[in-house]
Amino acid sequence: MKTIFKTMLLLIMSVILNSCAGLSGAVKHQEPDRLNGVVPEAFHFNIQDKTIRNYLAETEPDRFPPDCQLDRKLEIILLAGLAQAKDEEDLARVFDNLWQKNVKIREIINNPQKRADLVRPTAEIYYFLSAIPGADWQHETANRIYTETLKDIKPEQISGYALHFYTLALLKNGKSNTALPFLLRLKRFAEPAAYLKDLSIALSFAIKGRDYSTAVKIMKQVCRFDLQNNLKFPDQQMYDAIKVMKNSGSLSLAQIALAPLIKENPGLGTFQFAKLLCKKAVSKDKQRLIAQRKIIIKVQIIEAGKDSDHIDINLTKAVESLKKTLSYSSFKLISEKTFYLHTGQTGKMPLPGGSKLEIIPQKIISKNAVIEIFITQESKEIFNTVIETIDKGSTIIGGPKTGSEIILIRLVTDIFL
Repeated sequence: MKTIFKTMLLLIMSVILNSCAGLSGAVKHQEPDRLNGVVPEAFHFNIQDKTIRNYLAETEPDRFPPDCQLDRKLEIILLAGLAQAKDEEDLARVFDNLWQKNVKIREIINNPQKRADLVRPTAEIYYFLSAIPGADWQHETANRIYTETLKDIKPEQISGYALHFYTLALLKNGKSNTALPFLLRLKRFAEPAAYLKDLSIALSFAIKGRDYSTAVKIMKQVCRFDLQNNLKFPDQQMYDAIKVMKNSGSLSLAQIALAPLIKENPGLGTFQFAKLLCKKAVSKDKQRLIAQRKIIIKVQIIEAGKDSDHIDINLTKAVESLKKTLSYSSFKLISEKTFYLHTGQTGKMPLPGGSKLEIIPQKIISKNAVIEIFITQESKEIFNTVIETIDKGSTIIGGPKTGSEIILIRLVTDIFL
């Protein structure tokens, strides 16, 4: 009986030791997926956290049993390589080594069909290719992987380090607006101090790319997150961003977004960024003159698709700019309306699918206007942005999808002083 008991015990221990842990030496329990949870560090070109670096160094994916998830194995291989990079220049050497040694990594890069169930390693390969400085073919390959696969993924599809590095890759590639929902999801996985630093880094990328509309959304997140967590406020980064926007004539975007938040939370008003943001008082005559300025906004609701080359005759003049800006081949005018509005007035019109569009001119200065745009569904706001436009200028905004088509909102402005 003792012999049988010992044999059973040895068999049980053997099963435990050969679980999907992959760690060198004796392992008593299946190791949790530590790369898919909390990210204990801020954006950096490689992995800095010592605990994660040790985990990657000690984990041997080749020892994983066949039934262990392939994406987890590849993620460990990729991030272990990333942890070895000495600087950004060294990323090229590390990636070349991974390319040569791992056939699965080559398959992901060369075959889009191999990526469907491997979103996490695909996102990390995209980061590798995006982060290597001055490498044209790597950046072209990164753009191809994004266009073929990653542009369609949703934030909820990735988490942990894959989300961390994918968000950073989008920022590095000048896609600050696309990165924003992924950055917001990252809050669930990052430690508070690290996340506040992530927001500051994302703000720097948006300002550098002159994406001021996204920059002000990030600044709002910085303020709200700091108020919730009572951390060291990144006043210098905020001040520098406001200064750039002021010098570029885009200060009003920040004022519209941040002034109500500062008013609700007087403590924010003590920071230098808020003082720079404050606008000097203007005379009553000047206020009256500004209030009298009018803008004509022609709004066109357009259905765009890729299944044909049909161009609506009513869009002949606009088709060149539509094709130049967007990767669609057919354009159909669904509806059109012209609004005559003063600052603060609201123009409303229905959109396909039951949603509604609202446009509000917030400021008209010389031949420039700032317009806030809302889309609501059943009285619930589902989209909000602020645009700057010039006299006789046009702006195109992507709206809701309808099957294989997408609704575009085109605004053409005519400013009267």
